Amino acid sequence: MELDKRIIEGKKPLDCFDAENEELMKPFLNKEGYFSNNLENFCLLDGCFKRLLSNVFKERKSCFTDDEGRDWKFFLPVEWVKEPEKKFRSFTLARWIEKHEIGEVIHYRNKSEGIEFRHMYMGYAHGIGKNIKDADVGAVTLGVASYSLQYLFDYYEIEIDGKWQPFGVIDE
Repeated sequence: MELDKRIIEGKKPLDCFDAENEELMKPFLNKEGYFSNNLENFCLLDGCFKRLLSNVFKERKSCFTDDEGRDWKFFLPVEWVKEPEKKFRSFTLARWIEKHEIGEVIHYRNKSEGIEFRHMYMGYAHGIGKNIKDADVGAVTLGVASYSLQYLFDYYEIEIDGKWQPFGVIDE
């Protein structure tokens, strides 16, 4: 059986034999992890329940208790799982228009120099007959300058909900 690729190499779900090791279990109490009663669910973590470990019982078959009071046979600490790095791509003009309104102030910064800008989104332009859902179509105007969305993605970051991220969307 092959475990989910996100599980760190050399780690495996803990079972009731591991529950007897107090030193092993102590750091994971009141911490988040993945629970299941079926070992097969750890082949794809989406089949597990992500909750807090609230208690460990050595003498029970279902020895791990979550913060909702449910008992489980297997537990995998969240620290033993590496989430894949999110990959971004530039906005399409259609996606940009969907997310931003003309008149909105856009907070962005230059990647290389870290210079921050706050410019009003003034509008967009695209060629006649071009599909705004295609990549590399059109430009947006921030302040008095117009930029292609690919240029902004390559050279700038945007602040969204107080966090800096690439000037684009998550590539799913």
